[in-house]
Amino acid sequence: MIADVNTAPKRIAPDHKIVVEACDISLESTLKSDDLLLLVTTEMPYGKYKGHRIADLPGNYLTWFSRQGLPKGEIGRLIALMHEIDHNGLGDLLKPLRANDARRAYQL
Repeated sequence: MIADVNTAPKRIAPDHKIVVEACDISLESTLKSDDLLLLVTTEMPYGKYKGHRIADLPGNYLTWFSRQGLPKGEIGRLIALMHEIDHNGLGDLLKPLRANDARRAYQL
């Protein structure tokens, strides 16, 4: 049974975001405005793909991470986001950001 968002129990979080508890949806963990840019600029700090940008990690590696357990912190959050983007075939979302990042690097 799917809970109706309008009738699900709600609580007000300290920062005044509404969290729908019955549907296990939290608006507190929504996408931040610069997350996509971080995917094309942040490098993997360790492992087999150390030095590769998170947006360039292969899908099977992202899937392996999601099965084995994601690292804690920002890197784990970005890997999880990239896994969702890759798994749902949304990689084209990053193309304009990659182009802008390449132009910025050229200007330096």
